[in-house]
Amino acid sequence: MNRLTAVIATALLVGPAEADAPRILTDIAPIYSLVTLVVGDKAKVELMLDKGQDPHSFQLRPSQARALSQSDLIIWTGPQMQPLMEDLIATYDKSTQSLALLQSQGTYLRQAEHNEHDHEDAHEDAETANAALPQDAIDPHAWLDLKNAQTWVQTIADRLSTQDPQHSAFYQTNAKSAAVRFVRLDAEMAKLLAPIKNKGFVVSHDALGYLVQAYELNLVDAVSTIDAQSPSAAHVAQLNKAFVNQEVVCFFPEIGHDPKLGAQLANLTGVKIGAPLDPGGLGLAPRPDLYENLMRQIAQSLRDCLAE
Repeated sequence: MNRLTAVIATALLVGPAEADAPRILTDIAPIYSLVTLVVGDKAKVELMLDKGQDPHSFQLRPSQARALSQSDLIIWTGPQMQPLMEDLIATYDKSTQSLALLQSQGTYLRQAEHNEHDHEDAHEDAETANAALPQDAIDPHAWLDLKNAQTWVQTIADRLSTQDPQHSAFYQTNAKSAAVRFVRLDAEMAKLLAPIKNKGFVVSHDALGYLVQAYELNLVDAVSTIDAQSPSAAHVAQLNKAFVNQEVVCFFPEIGHDPKLGAQLANLTGVKIGAPLDPGGLGLAPRPDLYENLMRQIAQSLRDCLAE
């Protein structure tokens, strides 16, 4: 019996959930936040990953398998972020009880390596832009685009309205309210980040592509790849060259990723080290306002270091 089978078997020994509010399982903290903004007190929303657990390579625990088996609806990022979740959903025969937001209509997706689509035009016709992208080349960190967040709260409300029509008006009102707040936050972030557009920076993990593109920032490089793989020797040489040639103003560690290489290069070349970024909300309390807090924290951390 392999580890996954053993974990599932353990979960199935536990009795069914209490027959109270519907149980919605989310995979990562930003998605948890978006879902709770929509459902309010009409459902019980659970976060599958424990605080600080890396979504790229987490190991399933019995408590997580139990939560998945007992859920009425799974709202998750998508297989590009968590391939294991796709296997689990199939194992529990919950394909009709799941919503993968990366695959939902209207979501703007960017290519992992090089994106040739104009940001605004791509949002106007997201389906056309996405059709040209191979699925294994998609950057899964799409929640870092506030326009996607606006789309997703509406998608979540529509799905919940179908499954729970009694509270449809409640879900729709909450989604519209959240979308309005995201429009305001977008304007707030654009104003905050405008003065640092030309300042070069390096990050520990290549997770900021959507945010960088939305606000036309100058991300020079990332130490680890989008799927959190360590850099090759050639990539290390490329990073070193960028630091030595003073293309980089700041290096930003990321919570949950090893900052050692980037910090060494920064210290050797006199590059400033900014506050750790937290695009996955690993260090934040899972609350409805987590998503807005993490977006503001990223913008403020970038501004604080790059504007000096």
